[in-house]
Amino acid sequence: TCLPGVQVALTTSDDVEGELLQVRSAHLADDNWYTSADRASLDTDGRFSLCGRADRIAKVGGKRISLSAIERILEQQPGVEQVRVIMLPERGDRLGAVVVLDNDGNKRLVDQGKNGINQLFKNALENTVDRVAIPRYWRYLGELPRNRQGKTTQADLAQSLCTAELPRV
Repeated sequence: TCLPGVQVALTTSDDVEGELLQVRSAHLADDNWYTSADRASLDTDGRFSLCGRADRIAKVGGKRISLSAIERILEQQPGVEQVRVIMLPERGDRLGAVVVLDNDGNKRLVDQGKNGINQLFKNALENTVDRVAIPRYWRYLGELPRNRQGKTTQADLAQSLCTAELPRV
């Protein structure tokens, strides 16, 4: 539900499937509509529902790649709890994936090793996305890194994919 004095609307974009949430409020810098990166739907009673973030598009190897689509495919794999895919400019604009596994996924990681799990996920992506969209760097963490506000930032994800040796369990 909107706070008093806040208006919401929806808009479409060629780059995003679904409708994006727009907000207008006296708390913003001007009276224009602010278009967020959140997909939303409006109910008839003035309420709205957030439907997830809009697809994040990255240009990899001269091709437009939806990072959100890669995340959705990986999150549908058995043993996967959460995934974040980012582009790594310091690594030639290649993709990296930070994956949080559930108990079954962690057992599989111990049994098959990191290379085995990597190959399993690469195979899942191979039939649905372009080859340049398959992440080259993979990290398996107990949870996604979060800042003091509880948000996962691009910088924290990139740091977890750095070349420094990570602690091992």
